[in-house]
Amino acid sequence: MSEFIGVVCEGNTPPHNWQDIFQEYIELIKDERSLKNLYLERDINFLEAKIWYVEIAIALLGTDQHERAKSWLSNNGYRDTSRAASHLKTLRIQLKQKRTQLPTEAEKGMTAADFEANLVALSKHNNGMDTNPKNISVARYCAMVTQIEAEVKSAQQPNGTKGRN
Repeated sequence: MSEFIGVVCEGNTPPHNWQDIFQEYIELIKDERSLKNLYLERDINFLEAKIWYVEIAIALLGTDQHERAKSWLSNNGYRDTSRAASHLKTLRIQLKQKRTQLPTEAEKGMTAADFEANLVALSKHNNGMDTNPKNISVARYCAMVTQIEAEVKSAQQPNGTKGRN
């Protein structure tokens, strides 16, 4: 959990399988806003990669690698350089639009202090159970948060329906 908090809140370098880890967290915690942002970041990464490949292919057309670049462009639906250049402009516009949809720092979500407060509350709720971020997994954290949310929801139901689904 401490590594997760470091990546999410402090900008630490994420592990190579970060998107899988973060997606699992979002799905377990049922955070629709974060899931939307994850998909948005995935789309941005895809567009950046596609732009890079098209730019490289166009640049290679004037080198001894022109046949390879021409083949790559053709295999990716570009019949000629002008179509590739035109599509490159479209991709850049799409990338710019996607980037404007990214949340600002203030909108991103939980801070390290928020996670710490949740961990303290979870410890209190679970009779002092160890919730040190170094000793708890992200999946366990999500399960405990989800359990408390279900208990709160159940307690808020009108009398006579408490505990029924």
